[in-house]
Amino acid sequence: MHAGNRKLSFPAHAHMQPATWSSGFRRSCARKDHQAHQNPEELKQNQSSVQDELAKALDRERAASSEHLARAVLRERASAEDERMKSQLLAKQLEEKEKELKKHETYYKEQLNRLEERSSQFYKVTTEQYEKAVEEVKSRFKRYKADPVCVDLQNQIFQCYQQNPKETLSCSALATEYFKCVRHARQCNAGRGG
Repeated sequence: MHAGNRKLSFPAHAHMQPATWSSGFRRSCARKDHQAHQNPEELKQNQSSVQDELAKALDRERAASSEHLARAVLRERASAEDERMKSQLLAKQLEEKEKELKKHETYYKEQLNRLEERSSQFYKVTTEQYEKAVEEVKSRFKRYKADPVCVDLQNQIFQCYQQNPKETLSCSALATEYFKCVRHARQCNAGRGG
């Protein structure tokens, strides 16, 4: 079985050159051809040498993988620590904002309570002043009950003016009687004190 075209490569690292299996395999195949003509002692020595090379390559690959894994773990830990720090900072900022909002809420509640109290006092004082003013006006200006006086004469004068629209002097006697009646009613009311 000939596998000269088959390559096996390992990831490249900063301190290592990429390893290919083809060159080692070719050497191995060349050795096998050469080994067919060698004695058994040389054959064992060559096989041991190939195994040593394979073991060294595996050790190098394991070391590189371990180093790569260690770096990845460190990066992941650093990233997790950064996220934790950011979370703590954001939580602290949020807590401070909440405290500030509570202070503002308390302040505005106090202001609202003061305004409501002032408004209530102002309403009370205004209502008292209004009621007092109403009482003063009522006491100064008593309402007088006025009953109509000389209603019959008033009706007669009205009818006379309607019947004699162009001769108003013909109603003058009734008008004189009406004025006398009104004067008499005023004198009677003044005498009663009302």
